[in-house]
Amino acid sequence: MSVVPKIEKLEDLVAQHIDGQKKIVASKVTRLTQPGENYGSEILKVDLVLKSEESGTEEQLSAVAKLIPEDEFRRKIFDVQYSFVAEAEFYNTIVPTLQQFQKQQGMRELYDLFPKFYGARKNLNGSDTVDENAVLLLENLTTSGYQTMDRHVGFDYAQAQVVLRRLAQFHAVPLALKLKDRATFDDKVMPLMECSRPKRDLKPEKEREKDDTFENILKECQDCVRALPMLHKEKFLEIKRDNFSEPISTLVHKDMWLNNVMLRPRDQDVKIVDFQAYTYDTPATDLIFFLSGSVNIDVLKKHFDELLRYYNDNFADTLKKLDCDTAPFTYEYLMDEIGGCMDREFCHCVIFTTLVVFGEKNKKANFDEKPKVSQTQKERIWWMVREFLKRGWLDRWIQ
Repeated sequence: MSVVPKIEKLEDLVAQHIDGQKKIVASKVTRLTQPGENYGSEILKVDLVLKSEESGTEEQLSAVAKLIPEDEFRRKIFDVQYSFVAEAEFYNTIVPTLQQFQKQQGMRELYDLFPKFYGARKNLNGSDTVDENAVLLLENLTTSGYQTMDRHVGFDYAQAQVVLRRLAQFHAVPLALKLKDRATFDDKVMPLMECSRPKRDLKPEKEREKDDTFENILKECQDCVRALPMLHKEKFLEIKRDNFSEPISTLVHKDMWLNNVMLRPRDQDVKIVDFQAYTYDTPATDLIFFLSGSVNIDVLKKHFDELLRYYNDNFADTLKKLDCDTAPFTYEYLMDEIGGCMDREFCHCVIFTTLVVFGEKNKKANFDEKPKVSQTQKERIWWMVREFLKRGWLDRWIQ
């Protein structure tokens, strides 16, 4: 592995968490992820020994530090001047807002979906610029038994259900806040969404050769040829939403794939991580992207309908617990929403799943190279496209 970046002034970073009563007496920083297993951040493991100044007792604090990418290309692609701040504010502002709302609604047990937040900073100079000293410090979930699953295998049926239940809760709580207290939603949540910032220029610095990989893959499957025009739509990263589906639009993750879900096998608990791109949109975007790329293909072939309904049932159940009218949020409405988001999710599902989810392990993705697509990957793409066509989700876009 490459040299581990140094984190300066760790004590200042965790000052709020240790509340001035403890001191760092030992620290160890190592790399947590293999090269290529994380795209928008450098991930470090931070082990601290804290000593109480009052009692002299010591305790261990195991954390994860997220740093901005080391190379300039990824810094630009992931727009770190925005995405780093957005993620820090997700934990610093949005999570407490959603927790407070649940308490106000009389929830005895709050939905616990995220790692603990220990602290964040943009730099060491007090400016507004995110630089090499930017750090986001979170709970190290692996010490509590959470783990990421094999992205080339995907979640099995039981695991997929657990994740979908959590995903439904993640979508429904902020939606309930919007429906019950729009002023707080507009003040505390909406301004932090990706859709609330100016559209960024994603034109390539140099013209790239036309890549016909995915066109050729669809042409190999007679049932998929009708979907070819979808590959010429705006790519998912370039679409700026300025109109939204109502009343269902809510906080969405926008990068809901297997590596951003941590599962604890002993009790099948789930945590959702990596909030760099969250925005305001229909929850159908997260749902179809997660199912398409992160669930085992054999499970999808046997249980796709069941999983869609399972998500919808849990979505409605969460809204009901938060005293919201669930009548508008039918299964049929959700299915129509999936079709309505295909302008931006078709390429997201097909291309991202192929290049990233099923990309080569322990190797950083090179998006300038022509992708090598295995037969297994092709079969997943063909299943996706057939299913999207069969359900009429592409009809409004390819007529």
